Amino acid sequence: VYALRLEARPTGLGRFVRTSEFNEEEANDAIMFRSTFGTQPGGADAWRNAFDVRLKNLANTTALAWGRGPDARLLALFEAGLPHALRLDTLETVGLETFGGRLRPGTAVTLGLGDGLDRALGFGLQHTAHPHIDPHRRRLVGWWSQIRALEGRASVTVQEWDERWAPSGAVEFDLPTELVPHDFCLTPSFYVWCENRMTFRGRAEYFLGLKGPAEGLEVERGAPNRLHLVLRHASGDDELVQGKLLTVETPPWFCIHHSHAEEELLPS
Repeated sequence: VYALRLEARPTGLGRFVRTSEFNEEEANDAIMFRSTFGTQPGGADAWRNAFDVRLKNLANTTALAWGRGPDARLLALFEAGLPHALRLDTLETVGLETFGGRLRPGTAVTLGLGDGLDRALGFGLQHTAHPHIDPHRRRLVGWWSQIRALEGRASVTVQEWDERWAPSGAVEFDLPTELVPHDFCLTPSFYVWCENRMTFRGRAEYFLGLKGPAEGLEVERGAPNRLHLVLRHASGDDELVQGKLLTVETPPWFCIHHSHAEEELLPS
């Protein structure tokens, strides 16, 4: 992470985000953890990774500063884990950001058989690496998710924060896919996710320690994409209530990142 200050003269500062995995690998001068795209410990002995589904939190996808005055925070985010909090002045790593204990670190999976079993298996939540800012309401909007492994879907919670990091009411719903979209976007009325139609054909290789999860993804050729829309705020319309999922199919395309979204009211 780099910081640039433009005062009397420009000064710069750069530091590594010192995650627990970074520190352990540095101390051992070796790769100790698996990663999303296939980097693995063991080299030719990759079979030693069998049934170890933990992924290294790289904290290298996005850096985000949000908040005003003494409430300002700096986060380093990664899509398959929790954010890391950094000191704004020195960029030193503070540790995992759990938002007051609401988020538990661990592989973002649940068996749906009880919280105690999930904890024992090291299961937790993952926070999006791409929160977005609503410039009209001056809110930061983020979300976290957990794959419901026995049901083929994912539980999602969306949270908005003001510039003092005061949260608004969370919106919870389920996505009908276990391949959670990487990014999302906002309109004044909706949260929007684009689901690229893919399947996880490398499940066995991943569990056997032979490949990273991203290496086992394949596009479902010809399958329509899905846009998932969730209303941001309460409405008087019984068919459109806060947190209710609306899914629209579109012709096939592929999009992993979003800059913004627009909505237009059409005359009835």
